Amino acid sequence: MKIAVTGGSGFLGKWVVRALKEAGHEVASIDIAAGVDDRWTTFSIDLTVYLETKSTLKAVKPDAIIHLAALAGATGKGGGAESSKDPYRYFKTNQDITLNVFEACRELDIRRVIYMSSFSLFGNAPCPITEETPLDPDNSYGGSKANCETIAKIYAKKFGIKTIIFRVPLMCGEGQKEKNALREFVFAAFDGQPLIVWSDGSTLREFVHPSDVANAYLLGLKHMDGMQAPYETFVLWNKPITMANLAKLVKNTVGKGEIQFLRDKPTLFDQFTRRDKVETILGWFPKITVQEIVERVVRESK
Repeated sequence: MKIAVTGGSGFLGKWVVRALKEAGHEVASIDIAAGVDDRWTTFSIDLTVYLETKSTLKAVKPDAIIHLAALAGATGKGGGAESSKDPYRYFKTNQDITLNVFEACRELDIRRVIYMSSFSLFGNAPCPITEETPLDPDNSYGGSKANCETIAKIYAKKFGIKTIIFRVPLMCGEGQKEKNALREFVFAAFDGQPLIVWSDGSTLREFVHPSDVANAYLLGLKHMDGMQAPYETFVLWNKPITMANLAKLVKNTVGKGEIQFLRDKPTLFDQFTRRDKVETILGWFPKITVQEIVERVVRESK
C-alpha cells in the first residue's frame, strides 16, 4: 500500500514512517521540515497552503494518509502552555492543515485517513477516559485538535473518506525534543537539580512510546478494510503511574537525584484510560512499559 505521512519528519512521524517501511508499505513523508531520505520519498511543503497540499497528494497518489502534521508546542512544555501564548496561530494552523488534507482527499478521491488526535481535548475530564468521554479542552491546542476532529468526522460522513481517529496519552521516547514530566525528571537528575513534584505526587498519568503508537497505525490500516462506520475513534493507553513513583523510577534509573515535593501546590487532575475498545477491535496493547521508556531516555541522555 502507498501511504502518505503528513508530519513525517516530526518525533512521532519518524517512528511511523520507519514502521510503515518495515511492514512493506511504500511511504511518502510530507513535512515543512522534511529532509532528503533515500529510504522513502520526501516532500518539503507548507500544508497550510491548499494548492501545495493538493498538488503534492496528487503527485503521490496515496492509498491512505496518516495525518500527523500539527503545531504542537515543540519548544515549550507541551502544546497547552505554548498555545496559550499564541492561540490564534494554533487554531488557524492546525485547522488549516487538517481542512486542506481532507479537502484534497475529497477532490482527489483519496478514501482513507488516519488522524492523530490528543488527550488535550479532554481537559480535566473524569477518569477513566474512554472514546465516549465528552470533549472539554481548556487550551488553544486542545481546542484546535477538537475542531480538527470535527472536520475529520464531517468529511468522513458526508464525503465517504473512511477515517480512524487515535487519541493518544503523553508520548515519550528517544529522539524527542518536546518537554514533558518524564524527560524533565531525567534532565534534572543528570544536572544535579531537584526532581520537582507538585503536592503529594499522587497525580496519575500515562506515557506511551512512539513505536507502540506506530503499531496502532499499522493495525488501523488493516482494520479499515472491513470498517462499516464512516469513522472510528480509539483511545490508546499504558499502565498509569503517579508523579511520585515516576520521579522515584527516574532517580533509581539515573542513580542520583533528589525528589522535592511542593506541598503548597494543588494536586493536578488525573488522566488515565480504559482500554477495552482498542484491545477488542484492533488487538492493540502497549509493548513498552513506562520503566523501559525511562531506561531508553536515560541511555540517550548520558
